[in-house]
Parts: sequence; structure tokens; C-alpha cells
Amino acid sequence: MAFGLSDIAGRVLSGHIVSLHVLTPRRLYTVAALTGTVVTALLPLATKHVHLLAVNVLFGWLEGAITSSVVTLQLQAIVNTVSTNLQGRVFGICNGVFLIFSAVGPPIAGVCTFSKTCSRSEERRVGKECRSRGAPD
Repeated sequence: MAFGLSDIAGRVLSGHIVSLHVLTPRRLYTVAALTGTVVTALLPLATKHVHLLAVNVLFGWLEGAITSSVVTLQLQAIVNTVSTNLQGRVFGICNGVFLIFSAVGPPIAGVCTFSKTCSRSEERRVGKECRSRGAPD
């Protein structure tokens, strides 16, 4: 719940920051992505629930900022390059492609990870136990 609320707050606040011309959408995206990288790298140092909650809230805000800045950049690119009567279609196609890759990416990553659960040399050493972990033949 904290992530969702901070995601919404991040979208609203980042939109406000861009509308005040404090940062451009591209700079906001860069700052949020770099900050998110640092927050993720520091996550193993979180030892208490309060730390995890703080990371969750901060990361939710950053995710909202990244999402809103990417959509803004996408809309700016569409408006600047596509004729007015095709802008809705292009926006829909762009988002459809994004959603397809968002849906297909995790299963592909899972298959790649699953197939690497044990190597051939480990299979020779361990035998049937390796197959029971689910690695393909």
C-alpha cells in the first residue's frame, strides 16, 4: 500500500516539478533512475522494518516520477513527429508494444533462469537430484 500511494504521489509531484520548469522530463527521468539505482544498491543495508518501509516509499515515488516522465517524453515525441490525425493510433501502438514486452519479459527471464539451474557438469556429478530441481534434459 505504501508503494502504491507513493507511486501516485511521485506521479503528481513529478508532473508539478516539470510544469514549474524546475526540471525537464528527460532530466527528471535521469535523476529518478540514478536515485533508484542508488536506493536499490543500498537495500541490503536495510536491517529494520522502518528502513524497508522508507525504501519502499522512496522507490515508489521514484517509480512514479520515472513513469510520468517517460509518458511525457513519449507524448512529446509523438506530437512533434506524427500528424494530428494519427497521434492517438501511434500512442496506442507504442503502449501496446510496451505492454506486450512487459507481459512476455518475465516469463522469458524465468525460463532462462530455470534452464540454468544446473550445468551439464553438475548433472554428471549430482545425477538424478539435478533433474528433480527442474532443469531440462
